[in-house]
Amino acid sequence: MTSHRGWVYELGNAIRDGEIRAAVICGTEAIATSRHLQRMGQTVNWDEDPVGHTDDRGAVMDLLFDTELNRHGAFAPVDIYPLQEQARRGELGPG
Repeated sequence: MTSHRGWVYELGNAIRDGEIRAAVICGTEAIATSRHLQRMGQTVNWDEDPVGHTDDRGAVMDLLFDTELNRHGAFAPVDIYPLQEQARRGELGPG
């Protein structure tokens, strides 16, 4: 499986080469919504029937299991996202 960053390059190259016209990379998380609905005794139908081609690469849990991050106690998105934001700020520089 390609890394998340690799997907951007992969799809960018496919657009450049005329293989596809557009691409969407997205992710979702519905744990809080699911728990809320359970507490309310409600259910929701998550089924969908998308039009066109969908390349579902799964839950992609690999980012949650990074040896260095885990060694320092970072397991959940709430631990990891701030680190990624700080790294991004460092790459962008002052501004």
